[in-house]
Amino acid sequence: MKKLICFGLLLLSFQCEDDAISTCMTSPKPDTACTLEYDPVCGCDGTTYGNACAADAAGVLEWTQGACE
Repeated sequence: MKKLICFGLLLLSFQCEDDAISTCMTSPKPDTACTLEYDPVCGCDGTTYGNACAADAAGVLEWTQGACE
């Protein structure tokens, strides 16, 4: 019974993490044309993108100015 409860909690923790990313991400936009200007932004997924356009093209809905730490 303990193993079943632990397994259930483990699954729940993965679900919670996915929800956080799914609320800040959408489908990528592969046809978006972005410049190569380097003005880094940190996406809500923890990835550094070359600029806001690149983040938007990757489907990131929220980002902050500057590279991720």
